[in-house]
Amino acid sequence: MNKDVHQTTTGIEPAAKFAPAKVRRHDLGDGAFTLESPLPLDLPHDCLSDLLDHWAEAAPDRPFLMQRGPDDQWQGVTFSETYEQVQSLAAFLLLQGLCPDRPLLILSGNSVRHGVLMLAAMHVGIPVVPVSVPYSLYDGELTKLRHIVETTNPGMAYADDALAFDHAFTYLAGQNIKLFSDNGALSYDTALRTKSSEAVSQARQAVGHDTVGKILFTSGSTGLSTHNKKD
Repeated sequence: MNKDVHQTTTGIEPAAKFAPAKVRRHDLGDGAFTLESPLPLDLPHDCLSDLLDHWAEAAPDRPFLMQRGPDDQWQGVTFSETYEQVQSLAAFLLLQGLCPDRPLLILSGNSVRHGVLMLAAMHVGIPVVPVSVPYSLYDGELTKLRHIVETTNPGMAYADDALAFDHAFTYLAGQNIKLFSDNGALSYDTALRTKSSEAVSQARQAVGHDTVGKILFTSGSTGLSTHNKKD
């Protein structure tokens, strides 16, 4: 068979084409470096919000983010519900003083609310910093969480259950970081009642391909050096 085609159940179709395996390395000093594709970025959209706008109009009632509820039934939000919630949550986050230099920590695991909140922050150019759940729940010293806080300078932290994350919340409150949860004094439901504003529209216009959307910490990037510790 010709190497440029492959057999499928529906006949012969063009083979998938992949970008060349090439990267550019940029050394930043102190052992840090970035890797960059040499191919020009040619995307029709400036940000994820463009796609949410499209699907909220094209398929408003289509389920978008779903999860199993306590009764094992699917529950979640449609595209139009997500769009409305993103507008409210984005306004709420801006009112709390979050900005590109004051990101949002998310301590709890994946959920519908986690996803919508992430999209709301990205909608207005606020970086999201998802934190591995064990860093808050199973480390009494909160070593890695402290490192992440010192590195990113967050303005607010969200966790679904304020009681479960009480130890981490106590530390974060001492760092003048606002606390936000489903069942705390500052609640997710309260945030959803925030009205969108001109500030949301202005911040959205400033979001582009160079805007930081998410800061991820892998096990390597949170591996803390111990050579300076004293016995």
